[in-house]
Amino acid sequence: RTAALRLCSVLLESSDPTVLSFVGSGGSRERKTNAGVVHTALRVGLAGGLFDTRRSSRNRPAATGGDGLLSTEALEGQEKYLRNVGRFLASVRTHVLCGDAAAAAVAAKDGVAPPRKRRSLDGRALMELLNGDVLDQLMRISKFAPPLDDVESFRAVLTATEGEEPDEGTLHRLKHAAMECRRVLFLLLGDKDRSPFLVNIHEEALAAKEIGGRSSPQEHIVNRALLWLVSNECSLPTRAFILHCLRTTPRLLFPFFRSLPMPEAKPTYECLSALAFVSNVVTDGPSMSDCMPNADAVALRSDQVMNFILPTSSSKAFLTKAIQSKNALLVAEVLRLISDVLKRADKGRNQMKIADALQKRLPDLQMLLSLRSRFDPFASANTESDDESDSADEEDEDAAAISKEEVVALRLCEVLQLYGRILPATAIGGVKFDWAKLFPDDLASFSSVSSVVQLAILKTFATALQHGGGVSVASSPKSFRALLAIVLSSTSNSVYD
Repeated sequence: RTAALRLCSVLLESSDPTVLSFVGSGGSRERKTNAGVVHTALRVGLAGGLFDTRRSSRNRPAATGGDGLLSTEALEGQEKYLRNVGRFLASVRTHVLCGDAAAAAVAAKDGVAPPRKRRSLDGRALMELLNGDVLDQLMRISKFAPPLDDVESFRAVLTATEGEEPDEGTLHRLKHAAMECRRVLFLLLGDKDRSPFLVNIHEEALAAKEIGGRSSPQEHIVNRALLWLVSNECSLPTRAFILHCLRTTPRLLFPFFRSLPMPEAKPTYECLSALAFVSNVVTDGPSMSDCMPNADAVALRSDQVMNFILPTSSSKAFLTKAIQSKNALLVAEVLRLISDVLKRADKGRNQMKIADALQKRLPDLQMLLSLRSRFDPFASANTESDDESDSADEEDEDAAAISKEEVVALRLCEVLQLYGRILPATAIGGVKFDWAKLFPDDLASFSSVSSVVQLAILKTFATALQHGGGVSVASSPKSFRALLAIVLSSTSNSVYD
């Protein structure tokens, strides 16, 4: 296997188009031709040795000692194998997937000869050479790579400029080979100019006239790899790379949202992390117009529209169950997701259809309004008198020290205001709720909460007045008393205004 990988590297580094076409061929049963050596190496040559986690030491008696550790001879063999794995993958990345000026710079860094021409294999041949089986191998081995440092580290991976520890030995070779696997994997998922899969997806997106059909084989391959990263690499840098992939290839958002799993709605790290990730994708991901620029928005069905706004797994049942949780952090994260979804929908086309679909997917308004009493910000507010200032700086400091109940109240008010602005008028006007209950029974405690919470409650009440809601200041003595007391006692310029 080591000798075969070395041969593959030499053949690829020759940069001969004829050689590359021959060794990268997948073979043909009709013509009775065998697959090329590079085609075989990508599937068989990377499976084994230290990468084979499914095999125990008992299955490798010749390579291990009595204590189960690799012998010196076996370690030397593994080091040679890993060195050639790294060289082979670097050759694939440099000579098969890249042939422009950037390839020459990467080749100079790796100390190999730059390619003479742009890749000679066409897109179809490249996709056959690097199909799903190869991605499975790359994903499995990339798990051995050192973790990324920060959310921008993936850019160094895409350009093969991330640093390596100046060390030798089998462990270093293992990490280097895994880093080369990750470089090729990230290139295939996130570089729209060098990845044959992404090139094909972009070409289909430009020619597409409809949306919401079956995913193409290339979309399925890339989407499966992205979902694997979500499930196996939950770090922030990896999730930043996934977001980069979706922005780079907006067409991937449809299959990604349609198949993204969500954990059970419980106050666990897994669930909170998943909610935060989905919120980031909803906020910073590609817009619906980017996902399908040629699509006729008027002809889209509501279920097709929703697949570009939030994941299918974030169903009404899931969101409602999370809202019913007693954990303030989980409730706040769900409210943040609902708020981000509403903002995303507000930017979309054909808003009437989006609003109707959203009302069917989001929690009922009565369920949201129950949070006002379940997480009462006035009951938990500090009643001790503090010196307050009208300056904006002190109001910002006050906002930074709010309680968890106040956080829920802030998120709830934002969602209710968005409900009133985006959803049909009946969403607010048709609900049976005394909106004066937004204010506390003891009006003196209203000023005990943060000024940002006071302002959010007043804006929410104004939204209810604007959409009817069966309430008016004239017909609600409690509302009139509350507003009058706030005007007379407020020390905050923003709340008073």
